Amino acid sequence: MGCGGWDDIFMSSLSDLVSDTELNPDVIWTFYESDEDVIRSKYAHVFTRLAPATSRGRAQFYAGVDLHVFLPQLLERLKDGAASDEQAHINEILERLGELSPELRHSILGKIDPSLILRVDDLKLKHDSLEKELSETRDKSAERATVLEEQAIRLAAELQQAQAALTSSRLALTSAAMKDISWLTMVRTQMMPKQPGRVPFHNSKEVALRGYHASAGAQRAVPVLTEVTWSPVGYQENKLHRGYYAALIFKGDNFVPGVVCTYRRNDEGLPAGNSDYFWQLPNIYFGDYLEISTGDGAPEAPLSWRGYEFQVKNPEGQVSEWVRFSYPFDDTILESLRIESFRLGLELLESGKASDAVEPLRKSYVFTDRMLGIDDPDTKEKKAIWNRAIDEAALSKLRFRVSDRLTVVSGERDGVTGTVEKLLLRHLHAYLIRPDNGDEPFQASDVQVKPREA
Repeated sequence: MGCGGWDDIFMSSLSDLVSDTELNPDVIWTFYESDEDVIRSKYAHVFTRLAPATSRGRAQFYAGVDLHVFLPQLLERLKDGAASDEQAHINEILERLGELSPELRHSILGKIDPSLILRVDDLKLKHDSLEKELSETRDKSAERATVLEEQAIRLAAELQQAQAALTSSRLALTSAAMKDISWLTMVRTQMMPKQPGRVPFHNSKEVALRGYHASAGAQRAVPVLTEVTWSPVGYQENKLHRGYYAALIFKGDNFVPGVVCTYRRNDEGLPAGNSDYFWQLPNIYFGDYLEISTGDGAPEAPLSWRGYEFQVKNPEGQVSEWVRFSYPFDDTILESLRIESFRLGLELLESGKASDAVEPLRKSYVFTDRMLGIDDPDTKEKKAIWNRAIDEAALSKLRFRVSDRLTVVSGERDGVTGTVEKLLLRHLHAYLIRPDNGDEPFQASDVQVKPREA
């Protein structure tokens, strides 16, 4: 927070991260300014650094964000959400169902045991009458008031139990009615809660409807994953906010609140040095449908998931089978783009324009990797040429070379002189300098040094 995209270790690390095609980071970058022209002019260096993520659809930018305003508002929203009552969700969804499908609401209400409704109404009348009598008696007889207070407490407990029984009955009947896939689709497309994009959340209304709690309680259901694909989605759907333009779509069954997702290359083992996979919450949750926001730049956005498989896990640890990503790729178009990107990138690189060559060569490498496989000789060649472009682009921004004699002009080593022993091209502090005084070598950035005067 509060980063202006300066040329520091954070931006250097972030740039390396988004340039690694083996990773799929999601970057959200906000600007305090609102004017697009001002942003593009003032923060051109940020867009340059994040270009690899932007081209892969893995970076999103937001303007006019004041953290001093946004963070307190976010905190209040989280507090309000935590304090929301499950019954309120049930009532709200029933009201919406009444608007969208009156016949369903009438069907549900018609099946409720009339005795439950009569008992609740009767207890309410008795409770109200008792409260009125208690109010009139307090100033007249303390002994009588004590008796009435005890009766009121018992009656309130009975009323609470009766209301709970009525709510459970309504919930069970509604849940049964909603098991029809057409109703689940209606909830998803017409009742999706207004939520910001790229913030993991569950549809709490549907969670309440299904009778689950946040931790899923004793619901030890084994999730069933049947399909994972990529698809454009509406930024707003039926006037409800989604907040992104494309998503990975997970279809299946028995997705319990708290379900998480992971992915790997086809048939790959655990990540090196780890005992488990990296799991993430979906952006949108339904019992048979999940969404994870992703880049919307076709064809590379879906292509970036080619050759990957996915698994989902419910909170108690039950996991689905691995399911491979599927999408109707047009390999003829992909091959044409792959070849053209490589031709353009190589032409720029050979003409001394390494910085301009990085992006088309990255694209060529990604396309080759996803189409031919990570171990294909052509993939390895494309990766090597792309890395060469990155190194040459970094080298072109450095004023000095190995064996140059320099003087440090800022930082802890201010005034120290020495000789460049090695260039660390992927680092902000790219010069490894061996000082003349015999101390251990240290690193310095280009702005921290100048040529040593004779």
